[in-house]
Amino acid sequence: MKTPGVIALTLLFATLFAVAPLVATATTTSKVPCFYFTENGKVIGPKTGVCNANANDIAVVFANTPTAKVACTIQFSVAGKLVKPISTCPTKANDVEVYWSATTAGPVINRCYWTLNGKPIAVCTVPKGATDFTFKAYKVTQVYWTVKGVKVGKAITPPTGTNDIEFQF
Repeated sequence: MKTPGVIALTLLFATLFAVAPLVATATTTSKVPCFYFTENGKVIGPKTGVCNANANDIAVVFANTPTAKVACTIQFSVAGKLVKPISTCPTKANDVEVYWSATTAGPVINRCYWTLNGKPIAVCTVPKGATDFTFKAYKVTQVYWTVKGVKVGKAITPPTGTNDIEFQF
């Protein structure tokens, strides 16, 4: 029989990790969705990812300017390899939302929308079997984990200089 202290600790641990995002290193191989803040493709700040096993979509809020040297784009990967097409954001977009679902082979990205203040304005092309993505913009300002399109938890603010997001399972 478990003592009351062990039961309380077990419940606290389970509650914490059911709600709070997990942190993972850049070598995570699990099927838990994780993203990494990057600047020009290099991980910045702590070398950890932000993960959430309960989420089934993610929203990335960004600033895009017409004079930006880097076009606002999203490119998907299949089995770790970048594939075409690269989807360029519409001029008015200020966020991108990416959705995935579980399959017998593991999670697969199945939908993507360019949005303006959370309202879809265009569809991103998602290749069949996509499992990861690289998002680039002038500046990433916030990231939200979402479940069925509804934000869960607080906005995650990136380190200064973040202009990319690397996402993987």
